[in-house]
Amino acid sequence: GGGEPPAIALLEIMMGSRSDPDLGARFPAVIAALEKRQREGVWEQAQSIGITDRSQIEAMTWLHNAAMRGLAMELMFSKDIRRANASMKLLRRYKGWLTGELIRAGGGMH
Repeated sequence: GGGEPPAIALLEIMMGSRSDPDLGARFPAVIAALEKRQREGVWEQAQSIGITDRSQIEAMTWLHNAAMRGLAMELMFSKDIRRANASMKLLRRYKGWLTGELIRAGGGMH
């Protein structure tokens, strides 16, 4: 999907900010702005396919971001890219499932 490269780029910025104090200082504001834009973008997409439950979409986005951060940390310590990829695939499957449930709950396409 279109969401993959930004997620990876975000992880790279997160990793970089640990060793670059200047980037680290600006990082929280950058992340907050990116995540706000992402939340709004995801909600717009959700509405366009007939989803009406904004709180669930925001929870999904929050959980996705938290999971990506957690996976980034795991990857830093374990270096197990195979497991990280399998986990990201599962996260996508879960998001696909939830999206389907929310479309059905919202009455489908409008």
